[in-house]
Amino acid sequence: MKHPSSVSAAFHRRVGQRSPYPLATPSWVMPGTYAENLDFLADKTDIAAVELLFFIYDETVAAELKADWERILQYRERFLYTAHLPERLEDHHEKLIEQLAPLVEHFVVHPPAGEKEQETLAQRLLTWEERYTSRRGYRFIIENTQPGRLEGMVEKLPGWGLCLDTGHLQLAGEDLAMFLSIYGNQIQEIHLHRALPPGLVPPDRLADHHPLHEGDPWFTPLLPFLFPRKDPLPPSPAQNRGFSSPIENGPGGYPSFSHAGKRPLINFEVFSWPEVAQSLGVWKKWCTDFCAKEHIHEV
Repeated sequence: MKHPSSVSAAFHRRVGQRSPYPLATPSWVMPGTYAENLDFLADKTDIAAVELLFFIYDETVAAELKADWERILQYRERFLYTAHLPERLEDHHEKLIEQLAPLVEHFVVHPPAGEKEQETLAQRLLTWEERYTSRRGYRFIIENTQPGRLEGMVEKLPGWGLCLDTGHLQLAGEDLAMFLSIYGNQIQEIHLHRALPPGLVPPDRLADHHPLHEGDPWFTPLLPFLFPRKDPLPPSPAQNRGFSSPIENGPGGYPSFSHAGKRPLINFEVFSWPEVAQSLGVWKKWCTDFCAKEHIHEV
């Protein structure tokens, strides 16, 4: 497969996307099957990638995947694919991984809670990473979920590729700037969504996976991280697997993937198209305003 920077450039030509970062949505932005959602997203020219969701993988989901598989393959020239693996990852899920491996860029994994479970997952990921290796970063990336779980996995898998989930981080009351300063040069994907304070959460919704809001100051450190200046930073294993481009810092000293040859995927992880569209509008304004302020022309 192509180097991610080439993949991103190809999407820019194909669907007119002009974001310096490839933009993604989940495979569920409307009620329907994988195929129905892909059909719906096909003409949304800002969206270059789709995260195939397998939070639960049972007989029903397996049957839906089988029924939609040919349609999913038909869209591989339109979309970059990633996959979100089941919440409780087991050895038998390797059958799903085998099917998806030729198609997806990487797999997102939720870490478990217990020490024993984390050690089991770490050994499983080491085996699978070798079996389904990629030259463009880690094939299996670990997402921050509840406090302490990511830290436990990072101790067992130092330097491993990560997925930053902003809603989970915000919900846990953690500091975004601190997270970026510690883990920034390991991030391969960003799940970009917002968590609401308890009094504002609708009764039929979770506290997170809400669309971006223009005036939320919690996200302020994200733009300096994503739009870097050229300050050398020692490479991490996640960034320089298979290529030797220099790693650089963003404004404020945050490490960034942008000049490492691979840009992190930005995934608006909300589950309705109106909320994706709202997030997209806020994202564009943030990028435009920040780049104008910092005299950055790469937008």
